[in-house]
Amino acid sequence: MRIIETNKIATSKYLDFNETEYEDRCGKIKKWVWAQRPGNTSAVVIAATVGDNLVLIKEYRVPLGGYIYELPAGLIDPGENPKEAGIREFHEETGLTITKVLEISPLVCNSPGLSDESAIFMFAEASGSPSETKHEASEDIEVMLYSRAAVQDLMTDPTVKIGAKAWLVFREFVKYGKILESTLKQRETMLLTTTEHEKAFKKLIKGMKHVKVNDAVAHFLYDNGIIAQGTTLGYTKLKSITPDGTITLDVCPKLKFSVLTAELVR
Repeated sequence: MRIIETNKIATSKYLDFNETEYEDRCGKIKKWVWAQRPGNTSAVVIAATVGDNLVLIKEYRVPLGGYIYELPAGLIDPGENPKEAGIREFHEETGLTITKVLEISPLVCNSPGLSDESAIFMFAEASGSPSETKHEASEDIEVMLYSRAAVQDLMTDPTVKIGAKAWLVFREFVKYGKILESTLKQRETMLLTTTEHEKAFKKLIKGMKHVKVNDAVAHFLYDNGIIAQGTTLGYTKLKSITPDGTITLDVCPKLKFSVLTAELVR
């Protein structure tokens, strides 16, 4: 694949259309028409909670001819960094105030077959009451605070539309009750091979309150006497871990790998 040249074929206030001539992998010359924001501006998407509730919006989108459930988002203005833009856009769109920024992602691509637009995710905690007083006339947006159960109901409602980025956050929120699993626990990853000894594993998990492993690791632990022979067989699932580090698991001893992965949670 090789880009030959790109030319602008149409322009508007908020969107440009480009035509790129390129050589495909078979050596044929082809053309691709795609969209671009003027100035190649990036967006910031904000996933935030207020207490135990997730902040989401229901917005009318003209291309869809209807409403879609999304996360608050907006463009990064010139001179702004992603954090500043996220805090500003979130307040303008929801009326809420960011109180703590948990994590900011690198630039990720939105729809690379259609546009070169990129976005940054900001995960945060917020406070206040929803307000729609700062919305423009072209913005038909309802701000909502949804509980875990309400988000789950929304995700299973076949009559609603949900944005792709929002869906992933909704799923995380329903599963863990948080927008980031790392807000529940600090994760570490280790690699075990069949040549490593039980002592290394016990040293690593010392003081940990929770250990989650996959089937292959459970098999490794079983084979090396780290868990008891009488452990119930089945899919890997933590049953208990005592203060002295004793682990009780359900184990599936069917899988064997030379390199095994365990997720250890402090």
